[in-house]
Amino acid sequence: MTHKCARVGDNVEPMALSEHDLAAIRAAIEKDAAAVRRADWDAITRMFTADAIRFRPDQPPIRGGNALETFPPFEECDYGR
Repeated sequence: MTHKCARVGDNVEPMALSEHDLAAIRAAIEKDAAAVRRADWDAITRMFTADAIRFRPDQPPIRGGNALETFPPFEECDYGR
């Protein structure tokens, strides 16, 4: 089976997410947040693919799973506290 991604401007209906999908997304977000709070960069790196992009507040994006090792310790980030 071949899948084609929609592009901006395509006239397609968004696909609804199931409660199972939403629960899985929430669990992944919490797993990531817990690893950041622990400053467990090895765990964070394992959660992302080689082509991952992580967007940080007021910082340029980090590109690539291995590049996540450069993510600064949680205490050094200003997350609007």
